[in-house]
Amino acid sequence: MEKRLDAQITSLFGTRVCLNKYGADWVGKDPFVKHETRLGVIQQDIILECVNAGLKSTGVSADKKLKFKEMVAKSLVVAGAVYDYASDKNYNELMKKVNITVSSFSILSELEKANLGSQIVAAANDSIGDMGTEYIISATDITDLATCVTNYRLFIPKPKAAIADAATARKNVEKLVKEGFSILKKVDKLMNIFANTDFSSEYFMSRKIVYASTANKIYTLDVACNIIKKICIHLFKIGETVTIYNDGTVSLQLGLALKAKSTVLVWYTVAAGATVTINPELLGNLTLKYIMVKNADLFVKGHLVFTINKAK
Repeated sequence: MEKRLDAQITSLFGTRVCLNKYGADWVGKDPFVKHETRLGVIQQDIILECVNAGLKSTGVSADKKLKFKEMVAKSLVVAGAVYDYASDKNYNELMKKVNITVSSFSILSELEKANLGSQIVAAANDSIGDMGTEYIISATDITDLATCVTNYRLFIPKPKAAIADAATARKNVEKLVKEGFSILKKVDKLMNIFANTDFSSEYFMSRKIVYASTANKIYTLDVACNIIKKICIHLFKIGETVTIYNDGTVSLQLGLALKAKSTVLVWYTVAAGATVTINPELLGNLTLKYIMVKNADLFVKGHLVFTINKAK
């Protein structure tokens, strides 16, 4: 898939993940509900277009992994409860149907994985009427698992003979992505009510579009006590900046230098949970490069995400 479009899909999908993560914050706020619902439909339509036409997308692949993890996690919960019930009742056939572990999915094809999820749903539906409240799960859990299975089935590739026209699918995806970002522009304005919160910070971080040409300039690295480690070598061009996000619990120090082993000329502190944007151009020396420096008081691991914002 064209790099620009792929980057936009990744951003769109990632932003919706963030919205869902903080769903409890905007529950009952009708504009958010309306926009998130429509984004969900758009995301599903993009997935269908990509899968039906055999289009490769980083964003779709990441979402596929997420949906699979969700299906497996819910399958284990529901199957475990039904197995407990079947064991108490000595229902051997039922026990066999729901006797699964994480590895049960690993040896299966994608279609077989989805079918196993459906098998657990069917077994649970047949049993829930007699299980009562003694076995952890409820009818809602079974419905949730059924939804997880349906979501995962969207990603199962079609037979080659049924592959749709890729050019047409790509145009459809472009239209869907355009609509998705028009919705996010409205959500951007609504985010003012969550100013200076983790929700707002993560939302706008997710909104950033990282193009494939700069993807190798993004790093997520562990920082350990008393370690000096090079983060990234990048000769900055006029107009370029770097955004640093610290998602750890300890403030981290960064230094700008001419070379990886030379003296640090400019120091920055990125507080826990904070985002800092630096413009080397304003420092008057575009040969400055980023390195990581040790923190004497750093006794736990933290994480830094570096995004080089390319000049237009």
